[in-house]
Amino acid sequence: MPCPAWPTARNPKLCKSPSGSALRRTAPEISVVTGCVYVAYKGGVVAKLGTAVPLSIAEKRDSRSLEPASRDLLKRFSGLQPHNDGALDAWRHTGTWHRRVAILLCTRDGAPFLPQQLGSFKDQTHGNWELFVSDDGSQDRSLQIVRKFARELNSGQQVSVRRGPRRGATANFLSLAIDQKIDADFFAYSDQDDIWDEDKLERALAWLDTIPDHLPALYCSRTRVVDENGAPLGQSPRFMLRPTFRNALVQNIGGGNTMVFNRAARDLLARAGNLNVVAHDWWTYILVSGAGGYVHYDPNPTLDYRQHHHNLV
Repeated sequence: MPCPAWPTARNPKLCKSPSGSALRRTAPEISVVTGCVYVAYKGGVVAKLGTAVPLSIAEKRDSRSLEPASRDLLKRFSGLQPHNDGALDAWRHTGTWHRRVAILLCTRDGAPFLPQQLGSFKDQTHGNWELFVSDDGSQDRSLQIVRKFARELNSGQQVSVRRGPRRGATANFLSLAIDQKIDADFFAYSDQDDIWDEDKLERALAWLDTIPDHLPALYCSRTRVVDENGAPLGQSPRFMLRPTFRNALVQNIGGGNTMVFNRAARDLLARAGNLNVVAHDWWTYILVSGAGGYVHYDPNPTLDYRQHHHNLV
């Protein structure tokens, strides 16, 4: 029985079958891990306490091709709900699915678009995340929408809500980013009015997991620009220069709504503190690149970036 594909051949980690025998990961056949980790045992069958979902060869390659019932079960697996099954314990520790993502969402009067953004979190193929919301004094139904969303989540996913500093969006985002009480492997900035692609986190983690944990690493991407009704307007500019500190001093190549970074990068932000900077995303790029960290710019969009008359940028 082969192990799931891994996003890089430079990382041939070992995993174990339910019987305990060590198996080496296969060479990657796809650039991003999708459904493969779900079939890490039992010869192509995903099981949950006696419930089995057989997967075809095509479905092993890409979880997006699954029937809705199968996809729902697999997404609940990726939320890492507690299980006592020994085989599932072996499955948990394969791929990036055991790696926790803290989604850092800042809100202020975002009720018109917030449900779609929250729904795109729920649709993520990487379901092991926790949502941290910092609200900067909303006068609309934003907080009610967030609390309703929290009640509808699986037990493996949680939502925490706090008051923002009320000193603007940059200070609000940094108040979350530098808070070391937020415990996760990776951190993702989120605006309140976008719509994430369902594999946004998965794609980011596929690259981030190739970087040793002690080295700061930042992933960012292009976006698809849409109007307030979601109609396409084009794509954000494609930056051609290699991400470097020298480049970061003169331009920001990645919007904060696309950024995902590791704990080492978060620790840099925490040590610097909540400074009075122009933009939290540009500052993150400057800090990570200036400290000798790794920055990856993905030319493929990972979300719909909504343009409306309340946009800050």
